[in-house]
Amino acid sequence: SFPVIRYSGIAPICQIRIIQRTLTQIEAIYTAERSLSAGEKQGMVKAIQEALGYHFEVDMLMVEDIPRPASMKIEDIVSDVAVARFGG
Repeated sequence: SFPVIRYSGIAPICQIRIIQRTLTQIEAIYTAERSLSAGEKQGMVKAIQEALGYHFEVDMLMVEDIPRPASMKIEDIVSDVAVARFGG
C-alpha cells in the first residue's frame, strides 16, 4: 500500500496510484494541492523506488481525480503487465 502520509514530507500529495505498465516502468498518477516542483518529483520517484525495492522508471502524472473502479475498492497499486503462461 502507498499511504499518502508516507509522502507528506516530500510533496503535497493528496492521493496516489501506482500503475505498473511494463516490467521496468511504472506510472504514478496523483492528485496534489498544487503542481510539484522538479525536486519534489525527484523525491517522490526516489521514495517510490525505495518502497518497491526496484529502480523502476517512474513517470509522474498529476490528475484532477483518481476514480475508484466499479468494485469501489481503493487500489493503490495496479499492474497492467500481462502474465506470461508457460507450458500451455
